[in-house]
Amino acid sequence: MAGATVSCLGTVGVVREADHSGLVLVQLKVGQTAWAFASDVSRRKLKAARGGVPQPKRPPSGIDESAEPGLAVGTLRWAKEHMFPSLGEPTWASPPERLLGWAKYARARPIAPEPSLIDGLSYPLTLLFAWEQLARLAPMQLPALGAELTLVLCGASQKVEERLLYETSYWLELIRYPRVFPPPLRLKLLLAGREVRRHGEERVWSPRVRSACFCGGVSDALAAHGCEPATAVLVGYNTGCGSGIEDVMVGWAPDLRAALLRGFLGFFTCANDYSDLRGELALHELLGANVVLPASRSAFPAMVVTREPARTGADGREAVHWSRSSSFLYAVRGLTPAGAARAHAESASALQERVRALAQELRESEEVSPVP
Repeated sequence: MAGATVSCLGTVGVVREADHSGLVLVQLKVGQTAWAFASDVSRRKLKAARGGVPQPKRPPSGIDESAEPGLAVGTLRWAKEHMFPSLGEPTWASPPERLLGWAKYARARPIAPEPSLIDGLSYPLTLLFAWEQLARLAPMQLPALGAELTLVLCGASQKVEERLLYETSYWLELIRYPRVFPPPLRLKLLLAGREVRRHGEERVWSPRVRSACFCGGVSDALAAHGCEPATAVLVGYNTGCGSGIEDVMVGWAPDLRAALLRGFLGFFTCANDYSDLRGELALHELLGANVVLPASRSAFPAMVVTREPARTGADGREAVHWSRSSSFLYAVRGLTPAGAARAHAESASALQERVRALAQELRESEEVSPVP
């Protein structure tokens, strides 16, 4: 579809990119670009409209470009005053049998391609998609569903997961798909991270969804809430635990290994492939983790792509570092026998040194991939 002339947002444009998830990037005749669902654009011959070309109404992304420095690349930084689009109850008689991407989701549950709506929904929908993939490829790796399942949102932040929980109903999409989480199963969203603000606060959002907030590390959160591998699953969204930043990787490694040693299942998403995905898989290999869902593209990536100014590398080539929330996903569960043996024998300082060496290796060998 790339290169096709289409009608979009009341004007004419040319498709620059066709995303695998069902989104297309259109270069509009008025000089702007806009994302749209593939199903909402129509091919046509380029023809000037009488009376000029109307200006398209583009929804604001809500991204705060003046966010304080030090935030990890890929962190969604919605402005404080940003109002998220509302999401009503679905009107379908029954949900789609499978979640296969934004275009098919939008046909079943009509939504506008507004950036903060798509970006926010990418959190629950990516988890549903990943769960479906694991159920199809290795169902024995999933916990048996009882009365309640705890989803431990590792590395949660007040700016993203917590804000989506308190200002939108997007997380309730998790219970809209009975093929994944069938009733009467209840879900507990445990937001665990050092940037969580409402520590100790618990709230009921629906008869089947409740939440709790914990400001601290994953291991402490698991202990405080009595989480066990049979009834709890780890979910890490764009954590950066393999970013090549030493302090970040060293901070994550002990908690990850401790949880995997206990046999927890963990789903993780990454904002890019050249740094985050590559680094996280390398970190899990260092820890001796069992990869139960191989890395793949998410069917529900965010709409907003964050780009840094171009940098010139040691080889003289310019590269643009980029990130797009939940672009890739994978899952791990437990440790290999060798990984478990090492976990029992290795000191904390020895693990730290190995992780620091890996971080340096990742930085030195990084090759930026093309911006999506």
